[in-house]
Formats: sequence, structure tokens, C-alpha cells
Amino acid sequence: NGTTVVTDDEWVMVCSGAVSQNSLAGDHNTEIAVGATQPQAGTHAVVHGFRTALWAEHMGAIHGEFFTPADRVCAQKLLQLGEETWSVYNSPSGAIPRHWMRLPIGVDGGTVLPRVKYF
Repeated sequence: NGTTVVTDDEWVMVCSGAVSQNSLAGDHNTEIAVGATQPQAGTHAVVHGFRTALWAEHMGAIHGEFFTPADRVCAQKLLQLGEETWSVYNSPSGAIPRHWMRLPIGVDGGTVLPRVKYF
């Protein structure tokens, strides 16, 4: 189990622990973490490059929208890729093209709703 957090292309943390009571209590599991920060370093920064490479690995390619993650266009691209993967997952071929899938749930007015009959 592990966790990776990238915030605003300026801060990254990679750790062995999950965000759970056992990991956070400090008296049950032994965890290790590393963090890095590059405030206002821009698109040539190591943190930005790490996030872009991580997304490329999970999405199966580098898409131009990934370079501006705060833009709505980027969010729409991520949703599109997730929907495509979900459709392939549910098809007879089942050959998943990437490690990114939109969960089969939706949120409406704070209520979580299933988007499929069985999940």
C-alpha cells in the first residue's frame, strides 16, 4: 500500500502508508515518507515533471491538457479517459488501455448515487 500526493505542481509526498487509523496512529505500523517542494517553480520543475510522468504512466500517454491541471479542460480530459476505460472494462474484450478509471458512482447534491446496477 502506498500514497502519493501532488499539490499545485509545487509539493509532492510519496509514502508507504495509507491514510488510515493504523498508519496515522504511529504505534502499529512502521511507515516511511519523503516530501519535496518547489514553490512557484513552473513547468520546468521536478515536481511538475513528476506529476506529469505519473499521469502519463496511468493514462497511457501524455496529453497536452495535463500541463495545465487547474484548467477545466484538463478535468474534462481526465473524466473522458476514465469513462473510456470504464466502457472498455465492461466490454467483452476487457483489455484495459490505462490505469485510470472513473468510479461507477456519481454525486448529486451531496448524495452518492450508483451509475451502474451492480458495483
